Amino acid sequence: MEIVDINRICPNVSHDHRIANYKEKQSITINNPQLLTNTQLCLYCYPKKEHVLNNTIYCNQYKHQVIIKLTPEQIGVLHQGFDKYEIPYELREIIFDYSTIIHIYHQFNTLHTKTLEHMLHCKECCPKLIDIISDNICPNHTMVRHNQHQDPDDIYLNLNI
Repeated sequence: MEIVDINRICPNVSHDHRIANYKEKQSITINNPQLLTNTQLCLYCYPKKEHVLNNTIYCNQYKHQVIIKLTPEQIGVLHQGFDKYEIPYELREIIFDYSTIIHIYHQFNTLHTKTLEHMLHCKECCPKLIDIISDNICPNHTMVRHNQHQDPDDIYLNLNI
């Protein structure tokens, strides 16, 4: 999944499909000014499989599990040591079970298929996803963005345009 697919799927938060308003253009100017002069940085014009985020996002509902196991070479070396000291097979199995390390992460700093799917359906992450989209896509693209009337400042700014 790529960023351009979000328009078709629609995130799990109130949103509009439109070009950037004045406030969003100001946010791009502050957070990603190179985007205004270099369209190759636009995730819509030049989709990427992965996009490194400026900040790490923590979500207690996001779980990324990393399992670290012994390699076959390491197991072979351990068996040689166990054979030397005549360690019983049952004890070896217990040692191998305890040597497997499982890490569960609740944060991410890269936007790719797995994190994008999570953010689309997570009520906590979805607004952050829309902010990321707004700051990394050319302001002239019609894309998923926050509701135009979400902020009273936006109403005032749009009436004066």
